[in-house]
Amino acid sequence: MNGKPSAVRHHQIKRLILDFHASEQCDPSYEDISFFCQVRPETIAKVLRRLEAFGEVRVRRNPGKRNQYIIRR
Repeated sequence: MNGKPSAVRHHQIKRLILDFHASEQCDPSYEDISFFCQVRPETIAKVLRRLEAFGEVRVRRNPGKRNQYIIRR
């Protein structure tokens, strides 16, 4: 990558969540996101925690169901 792989991942994951929102599916699984971004699900979990800590994404956790991701603009 271009020297800043985590920044690229953050951007890719945030963009992918926006794309899922546009298609009215705002609760992609870690596996779905990892497939499209070509990174492991563990990496997705880590990046989403960072995005949430930065205030870029709000995660609505639903026990037993998929989480919902809300992009803060």
